[in-house]
Amino acid sequence: MVRNVQTLEDFYGARYNTGTQPDPGPGTVERGSHAALHVWVGEATSSGEDMGNFYSCGREPMFFSHHTNVDRLWTIWRDLRGSKTKDFVDSDWLDASYLFYDENAQLVRVKVSDTLDNKLMGYDFQKVDTPWLKNRPVARAKKSKVATTTAAPSVDSTIFPAKLDKVVKVLVPRPKKSRSKKDKENEEELLVIEGIEVDTAKFVKFDVFVNDEDDNPNTLDKAEYAGCFSQVPHKNSTRAKTKIRLGLSELLEDLDVEDDEKILVSLVPKAGGDDITIGEALFDMFLHLSEYFNEIYSHFLEAEDMEKKIEQSEEDD
Repeated sequence: MVRNVQTLEDFYGARYNTGTQPDPGPGTVERGSHAALHVWVGEATSSGEDMGNFYSCGREPMFFSHHTNVDRLWTIWRDLRGSKTKDFVDSDWLDASYLFYDENAQLVRVKVSDTLDNKLMGYDFQKVDTPWLKNRPVARAKKSKVATTTAAPSVDSTIFPAKLDKVVKVLVPRPKKSRSKKDKENEEELLVIEGIEVDTAKFVKFDVFVNDEDDNPNTLDKAEYAGCFSQVPHKNSTRAKTKIRLGLSELLEDLDVEDDEKILVSLVPKAGGDDITIGEALFDMFLHLSEYFNEIYSHFLEAEDMEKKIEQSEEDD
């Protein structure tokens, strides 16, 4: 949830503003350990009550301690960013509001912007050691040549769209190799998997590995593990199309393959593979601009929002 996540969109998920299509893409805060605990605690049934389904999870007492811990991890991630932007500045997000019953059974409206500072809401988390941040997973095979010896097809092959009812491997070209330290500070190398189609009423999960010679899908404590896609089931069944973005800069360092032109990506279904389809818009790798440029964009959005408010005020007058 926290490591290998350098950009706001990769942590929070894709921007979801007015006019955005449903399920634009979950971030690490949602699709990893958050979804896993929901499903582990939920009943071993198709619906997964209580904890394993969105409509019923609030009936499970552990739900509240679980989400408190998610809140704690979110706080850790924010603190690690230092002076970097910690939240989206879009007014659509900051001004989005929700109705809750307070301790007096009265409805109150709460905006997203009201919830971004724990201390203003009357609580804080104890500062404790986080040794897992200093212990990066070890590569099973450094300088692996599996991407040059594999018989796996390239990303532009005709095997897609395909159901993920078995392990799928594909070669993906990198946008740039042999990047300097400054390059990495300015740009995050991302693997984007698009066209993921799933049934929202079912628990589905697949893991993503890069240059994995070990080929043991049950071993995640290794540098070759890039991340996962998973979802907590909803009560109503619909087909959703979404995507995920995985940060690779640190992973490629650990594997010592930064000079390679291609990487071997493995998709390993863990649950509901028959209900997962990877569409034609399969993979892409690109470099994401640094937070410096993100902040410039954020200030642009603020100015644009202010201009709209001024125009609206003039029209009202």
